Amino acid sequence: LKDNDDHRHAMSHTLKHFQSNAVFTFIPKNACTNLRYSLALANGTIKGKEDFDWIHANNDSFCIGSIEEAINAQRSFIILRNPFTRLASFYVDKLCRRDPPAQADGSYKQAKDLFSMPEEKLTFRSFISDLWDNPEKLAHDIHIRPQIDFLLFEEYDEWICLEKLEEGASRIKKVTGLELIDTRKMTTH
Repeated sequence: LKDNDDHRHAMSHTLKHFQSNAVFTFIPKNACTNLRYSLALANGTIKGKEDFDWIHANNDSFCIGSIEEAINAQRSFIILRNPFTRLASFYVDKLCRRDPPAQADGSYKQAKDLFSMPEEKLTFRSFISDLWDNPEKLAHDIHIRPQIDFLLFEEYDEWICLEKLEEGASRIKKVTGLELIDTRKMTTH
């Protein structure tokens, strides 16, 4: 497995909550900033929103390090999103935003480089058409990469629908004690 790129990718997107020994697979554009921020707070590496930018430079700080750690996790969680709204979120956030936040977050430049066309021609229709004509682009940005590529397990204890995140956050807190914090106001998403 150590030589399996797909497995390594999924491992690098699965984070551990120390207190509950639960693991959370995070998928970009699926409340992953909420999850990474909440875990950083709960695991004691940041104190509050003044340390918010830390999460962009330290995505791998709580990644599970071994197959044994994954297997021995008490619970496993994943947040999934309607793929069409995920693409729309990517387009609005990464391609239309004029003032990208956080220097540590290089995802805005990467997205604009991948979909390099004059701003006035970069409509949602042209973005989708470009993806349709060049499906290999899906593999070049984790924010649009298919969600299935992030799955570490065949079965998770909790499959949470982003569109019902409040309900899912309540279950997470009940089972693990982790409070999932809504970071949208911090990120201007």
